[in-house]
Amino acid sequence: MYAVEPIRSKLKVIAMKGYLKDKSARDYLLFCLGINTALRVSDLLKLKVGDVVDRTGQVKKILRVREGKTGKERRIVVNDQVRSPLLWYFKQSPALELGDYLFTAKLSKNPITRIRVHQIISKAAVAVGLMKEGERGYSCHTMRKTYGYMKRKAGFPMELIMERLGHSSPSITKRYIGITSDEVAELDKNGI
Repeated sequence: MYAVEPIRSKLKVIAMKGYLKDKSARDYLLFCLGINTALRVSDLLKLKVGDVVDRTGQVKKILRVREGKTGKERRIVVNDQVRSPLLWYFKQSPALELGDYLFTAKLSKNPITRIRVHQIISKAAVAVGLMKEGERGYSCHTMRKTYGYMKRKAGFPMELIMERLGHSSPSITKRYIGITSDEVAELDKNGI
């Protein structure tokens, strides 16, 4: 098993979005949802069109997702970073119906697999210079870790991030989002 990294640079997140948007509306939406909701990939892949839009075709303001791992229902506010990619995706895929999976394989109505998500994220990470071809470090779990890392960098309390990620202690969250010894050492550079 290898360590999966969060994306630690906003510029690299933007580059990933651009790369994925040019390649596939589905993959772009998957990445945007993943980094903005902190859902596990297994929960993302279970989403159906009717989970994100109402019967009139309007994007919902709140997503309600029952987590597969914990069985808990999560309520997620649909912010502009989720709403905009959803609207763009539906413009690109007008034939989708409420019962369809959101992230379907190209030749079927079945959702893509976790392995396919790993391939999508890894290829995009190579394309934007996060890693070299054949290296490891970025995969489907990168999206969830990036959410936690970016929220911490934005100044949100570790307890809130821990709650959103469903962790039982701050130490798990700290390890999960990859706080490095260099970042801890940065605390000592400036006096109070």
